[in-house]
Amino acid sequence: MSIGYLEKNPLVSIGLPTFNRRSFFQRALESTLQQTYLNLQVVVSDNNSTDETVALLDTIDDPRVTILRQPANIGMMPNWNACLNAARGEFFLLLSDDDYLQPTAIEEMVRASQESGVNPEEVGFVYCRAAVIDERDRILRRSPRAAWKVARGEDALLEYLAFRQPMYPCTIMFRTSDLNQGGGYPGERFSLAADAYAWTRVAASGRKVIYVENPISHYRIHSSNMTRIVSPDEWISNLTPLVGGIKTQLEARGEHELAGRVDRASYHYMSNILSGLIVHQVRTGKSNSLGLAEFFRYRKYFEHSGGFRDFLKGIVRILTPIKIEQWMREQFHRRIQDDDPAI
Repeated sequence: MSIGYLEKNPLVSIGLPTFNRRSFFQRALESTLQQTYLNLQVVVSDNNSTDETVALLDTIDDPRVTILRQPANIGMMPNWNACLNAARGEFFLLLSDDDYLQPTAIEEMVRASQESGVNPEEVGFVYCRAAVIDERDRILRRSPRAAWKVARGEDALLEYLAFRQPMYPCTIMFRTSDLNQGGGYPGERFSLAADAYAWTRVAASGRKVIYVENPISHYRIHSSNMTRIVSPDEWISNLTPLVGGIKTQLEARGEHELAGRVDRASYHYMSNILSGLIVHQVRTGKSNSLGLAEFFRYRKYFEHSGGFRDFLKGIVRILTPIKIEQWMREQFHRRIQDDDPAI
């Protein structure tokens, strides 16, 4: 692809917050500087790293890169917002320091927006499929394909709650002004779901979302970003007001039927999240019996449409020996790699 074929080339800012992830960070940074899209700003905010990240930053000499050095660790969400506050671009994408982009990612997203036929003022955001990878760059799965190239934000929201359209920060290109108007990433209100707050607020505003089918962003899952076991209660404390805010926003627009659909879909979303969390707790030390008791403790979230399936899936996973589950995952990973060894 060539940047010369684009209708216009708005400045795009990529926020790259980092902390003590030298090896992953270098890959993430290189992926931004290798973009075929040329009108680019890369905002790196180092959250007071104590590893070799500091030395790597000292070697960067590129006019596209803005480097922020935090004098003390300010926390993850404030570091995200530091990137946003320094962004000069019309558009903004947040790239975690362990994720990375395909070279054509920004160009394809800008192109999709311009070729969508949608009035620019009616576009909420552009998002793409992701390849979910592990710490060895193995492809674990890919985001499901959407059934559209242009959709109402509310439809994308319902697909997300149904676990048919996952949304990762590294897959979403916002209008920077939208993020700023929404207060950026409110970690004080949503410690676990500030990124979801950002995009769901835009999706529920009545504007369109543009979809890029190519898996041009890589979202990484690895041991160091899964060390803290989040309790079900903590997730519930985040997701309940998040869904409540979406419903309030829709109702204010007169979308009462849609708000009801969001409410019903949220139970399936919660049941899936809770099932995964309980299984993770068992896998990391909680006994099977305590895990089963947790399922019954949160049974109201499994009693709605779709929830019973999540309940059964979680029970089966708890009762399945870990070695068998690991073997099944290995076979699944091999099939994916054989199907498409490179993205």
